Amino acid sequence: MSFQSEEYLGRIRKSAMGLVFPMAALFLAAAVASYFSNITVEQWLYYTILILCGLFALAFWLVPSIRHLSFYLDITTSRLTIRRGLFGGKSVDLAWAEIREITFAKGRKVVLQPQVGEPIELEGLPQPKKLAASLRAHL
Repeated sequence: MSFQSEEYLGRIRKSAMGLVFPMAALFLAAAVASYFSNITVEQWLYYTILILCGLFALAFWLVPSIRHLSFYLDITTSRLTIRRGLFGGKSVDLAWAEIREITFAKGRKVVLQPQVGEPIELEGLPQPKKLAASLRAHL
């Protein structure tokens, strides 16, 4: 009985362009909070503005940033591991033998078609056409 060793080939994360809007939201929240800290308003109004800016930053910066950073695609010699979700709770392991087809789809998507089940669409990956071609060559 022989076992093949599994070699780690690499990890691919989403493109950093997906963080442009969250960073703009953080800048806006910080700018509004800074503006109202320099003018004299009533204290309750100032604290209300700070709380609203914090909630805005939490909703439009922190949550998308965690979601962006918790996605990755691990490539090994025997399988692909896709981890996604807000805290990486959804994980899919696909052996190379289970993948029927890998294509580049309209809208800069890489589509993995397993032997059984629904196709898996991967969006926002850097250079998706080259990625699909190199994954297809590995099949």
